[in-house]
Amino acid sequence: MNQDPALHPEPEDQVMERRRDALLETLAIVEPDEVETRFRAFFGAGSGAWNGWDERFLDFIAEHRGTPLLGGKAGAEFFVVFSPAGRAGFWVFAQPGGGHGKGFLGARDVDKLLALAAQKGLAGADGR
Repeated sequence: MNQDPALHPEPEDQVMERRRDALLETLAIVEPDEVETRFRAFFGAGSGAWNGWDERFLDFIAEHRGTPLLGGKAGAEFFVVFSPAGRAGFWVFAQPGGGHGKGFLGARDVDKLLALAAQKGLAGADGR
């Protein structure tokens, strides 16, 4: 019998484990220009929706151009970028025709991403 997933949502711990696995699989070094282009496209820069808050993400990219940036996806709707050396990063979330959001990573999130990067063997993943 097929059950409606809206009536039986996936437990949060399973959602988090699925996202972790997706990030581990997709985590890679990303070029700052690529991140900037993707971020601008993600939120339609120049469409009138761009604001001072969005400029902070571009500032982050500019401040970390001299060190490797790592990025990964958890599904088509969630993307994360962080600087291991700067121990900082941000996330963006957008569902087609649905919700969207963006924000900066907290220290715990960066620590978890650093552990994934180390597990994947990415150079400089220890933030040094």
